[in-house]
Amino acid sequence: MLGADHPDTLTTRSNIAGSSGACGEARAALQLFQALLPDQVARARADHPDTLTTRSNIAHWTGQCGEARAALRLFQALLPDQVRVLGADHPDTLTTRSNIAHWTGQCGEARAALQLNQALLPDQGKRPVNPC
Repeated sequence: MLGADHPDTLTTRSNIAGSSGACGEARAALQLFQALLPDQVARARADHPDTLTTRSNIAHWTGQCGEARAALRLFQALLPDQVRVLGADHPDTLTTRSNIAHWTGQCGEARAALQLNQALLPDQGKRPVNPC
């Protein structure tokens, strides 16, 4: 009724993908997010926050499927777009930096992961704390 490219339809597809992953279906989640991405780009644009979130989810589920190096590359490619669109201090941008550190460690580069986490910590501390 709403149409395949309606924002609510795209949101539901994203929810289904996320729920699939939460149910232990990492490969299905990855495939669903990968199928969603071009439709989001066509509907909104490549820089829309929802599109950036889907790219993050693709990177996450890529890693969960055992592809640490690919996950790292995807997060590294996402980061400059998040900085440009959302800002360097946005929570999603900081989360991506954390994910880069995590997947760097998963790729066997513990010292580099430590350095990335150490560089991230002061920037995380700048964020105002939500008392709720």
